[in-house]
Amino acid sequence: HIQDFEVDAGINLGSVPFLSAQKIILKIEIWLLKRFDKVSTISKSMMKKLDEKNIKTENQIFFPNWSDLDCVSYAPKRGEEFRVNNGIKPSDFLVLYSGNMGEKQGLDMVVEAAKVLASNQSIRFLLCGDGADKKNLQGIVKDAGINNVTFLPLQSLDKFNCLLNSADLHLVIQKKGAADLVMPSKLTNIIASGGYSLVTAEKGTELEILISDNPFLGTLIEPECLVDFLSAIKYLAARQQKTEHYLIRSFAENTFDFNFVMRRFEENLKKATYDNAVG
Repeated sequence: HIQDFEVDAGINLGSVPFLSAQKIILKIEIWLLKRFDKVSTISKSMMKKLDEKNIKTENQIFFPNWSDLDCVSYAPKRGEEFRVNNGIKPSDFLVLYSGNMGEKQGLDMVVEAAKVLASNQSIRFLLCGDGADKKNLQGIVKDAGINNVTFLPLQSLDKFNCLLNSADLHLVIQKKGAADLVMPSKLTNIIASGGYSLVTAEKGTELEILISDNPFLGTLIEPECLVDFLSAIKYLAARQQKTEHYLIRSFAENTFDFNFVMRRFEENLKKATYDNAVG
């Protein structure tokens, strides 16, 4: 099962600079993939990437991310409690990033935006999670004296829904070239909690199409554009239009329900087993 095409993402982001090394790593990856009976991944665009790696269509299975809708729900009261417990004012416009803090996320732009918006005391940023870039980000915030950013560790399962419901705006951000190689799993839980997102995605990518087709889920901007990022946050913090929390939650119920996704996956596995036996 492929959650992210990490090899391709690493090459696109410059983590593997030498062409000879890129070719070797890609050959090894394809060699490994072809040793499996079936290969699953989480989006239609990522299945096209399997085509590019010469994985036969009959050996591919679509297995999207899901959300446990019993654990994650629209629960504003729990969000209010989380704010109180973490020193966040009810009047604050809280911008939340929750998840891995690595290079491909481009969280340095979030820190830069927080620095620019420091004079606006009503906008606060909460970065929750862990990752290779976290210490670097914390160092930048400390050295620059940025006082509108809070870091929290990964939250336990019983606090996770409270965390999601505490935010006014969720960040689903990536660097250029990563959007169709990784599909942020966090988005399913954000939608399940009725949350509204600010999403960076390039034109024509699956993430861009999802938000364009369902604009009530969030606002789209180009990746790695600080000007657009700042403008979107300021606009969303000031807008009078209320977020359609129940409509967003309903979308999750009809798309990401755990039982629906697992039932379809089981059917695909049974079909694949039968096809192999007949073949």
